[in-house]
Amino acid sequence: ETIALGALSGALAAALTTPFDVLKTRLMTSAIGAQTVPITTLAKKLVAEEGPGALFKGALPRALWIAPVGAMNFAGYELAKNAMSSAQE
Repeated sequence: ETIALGALSGALAAALTTPFDVLKTRLMTSAIGAQTVPITTLAKKLVAEEGPGALFKGALPRALWIAPVGAMNFAGYELAKNAMSSAQE
């Protein structure tokens, strides 16, 4: 149960933060010497030119990549918590 919840939370967090990652990547890969634009302007331009789905490009692979990490984090936390709890008894 803990592993499944960890995987689910990791995948959900990855999917929900994908738009921010897409915008960050677009800013980082803009042409050298190009004028820096505010992130809100970039977001509006991206949605206008490519549609709202552009903000979620790569969401599925990102969620699938991060889900196992979330599962391991939750499982590791529970394991450590149980070990410390047992040691105190």
